[in-house]
Amino acid sequence: DPYRGTLLGIQHQDESVMGMIFSLHAELMAGETGEWIVGVSGLLLVLLCLTGLVLWWPRVGRLRRIFVIAYRYGWRRLNYDLHRAGGFYTALFLVLVAGTGSALAFYSETGALLNWATGSRPLPPPPTVEERSNAAVPASSLDDALRAARKELPAAQATLVYLPQAPDAPLSVRMRTPPEWHPNGRSFVYLHPQEGQRVLRTDDMRDAAGGAWLLPFAYPLHVGAWKIGAVGSFVVRVLYALLGLAPAVLAVTGVLIWFRRWRKKQRALRSRPARERAVRPARLPDAS
Repeated sequence: DPYRGTLLGIQHQDESVMGMIFSLHAELMAGETGEWIVGVSGLLLVLLCLTGLVLWWPRVGRLRRIFVIAYRYGWRRLNYDLHRAGGFYTALFLVLVAGTGSALAFYSETGALLNWATGSRPLPPPPTVEERSNAAVPASSLDDALRAARKELPAAQATLVYLPQAPDAPLSVRMRTPPEWHPNGRSFVYLHPQEGQRVLRTDDMRDAAGGAWLLPFAYPLHVGAWKIGAVGSFVVRVLYALLGLAPAVLAVTGVLIWFRRWRKKQRALRSRPARERAVRPARLPDAS
């Protein structure tokens, strides 16, 4: 209850349908191992897109044909054009989504790589609380913490409150400043858990640089939580949902192309001995 501070109920993420779908998407319901597999799979998809563009690169005189999907020349031609032209049209989207997905799966490694590439320092860990009594945190202190956080970042919107999970952990208020793309923001105000007005540290993403500034773009780019000018975020999400079908379409059409070529090759191998016998010259009788 937001007015009385009483506990109304508890719901874990994996107890809902959407929570299970998210767990399947992010970690294959297999914890850190599944998250690692998802990250590697994203990198492999990026590699497939890049090598596919190399194979797609047109020859001289065939530039116009490679952009067209022919519907009137049978299913084999349609399947081939869907894979070739469809792969070209969706390659940039797939590289973007797969690359940012891998960045989220390997979040700390990506942050370290970006900091190294930009020559910037990583953000320090959250501050620790040195003095804290054993008394429970009063409910009113949460209101004090929010007021203190809004005072630190007046233009920001408070999105989440993290209660301390360790004896020396602070109370954290997550905030979103206007320029941030991340829907929950990546700015934090750390406060003493029993002294709501006592600010321990403020991390304003508007002052961040290097990896700390670049990495928060990964999530909104991955899920489509952004907009371009008059194009609203809902339109972007619809486009993401439609383009999200591209990997399945490319996988099916690619397997069909491979299977057709494999079957053709097997037929050629089976018929090769018969052709060799047909063209083999007759053996001349022994003159002796």
